[in-house]
Amino acid sequence: MPQVFKNFILHVRQGLAISLFLCGYLSTNKRIRDICLIAAPFVHASFFFIWVLILLEKMARRVHFAIDLRLLYSSICSIVLGLGGLRIAALLGARQGYEYPTIGSQMETGLGFIFWFYILMLMILQGKSYIEKHSISISGIMLYLGMYFFSPIAARVFESILPLVFLSLLKLNDWRKFYAFSGFLVYFVSQWVFRIVG
Repeated sequence: MPQVFKNFILHVRQGLAISLFLCGYLSTNKRIRDICLIAAPFVHASFFFIWVLILLEKMARRVHFAIDLRLLYSSICSIVLGLGGLRIAALLGARQGYEYPTIGSQMETGLGFIFWFYILMLMILQGKSYIEKHSISISGIMLYLGMYFFSPIAARVFESILPLVFLSLLKLNDWRKFYAFSGFLVYFVSQWVFRIVG
């Protein structure tokens, strides 16, 4: 996908941060996990949003939210982050809080929103066990959808967790995997065609 490819060719710092995050997230060694997850946001600021996602997920698990309540909770948190993320960054003195407008996404067509909502529905239809195991990926998509119309950094933040989302999609089964990958084939081709023609 162009969104992943460019991070390792053009946006090298974000690509490095994604690599650190994946090394940490997928590591079975607690020390390596902690070092990599802590380092990623200091390489690329988009991972501060991913940190918040992980913390919110841990909070939801500790209070033993049911799956449906957790999905609602993630949706509300995503919209709040979309509306207030840059304002909070500005208050904390981060340059990103000043460099971007506080409202209005850079998305033009809404096709990204429709496609990722479709993928989200397929993931949710996989069932409670899947949602439990892949809650961070699902929350990442929800964060993107929540930020889509309110924040110009929605795509940059989502790109940081996109490889993890792809790994989660490999665990879909039956017709859900077929429809997910059929959708990705169309999305993949259209993304490259728009970039080559445009």
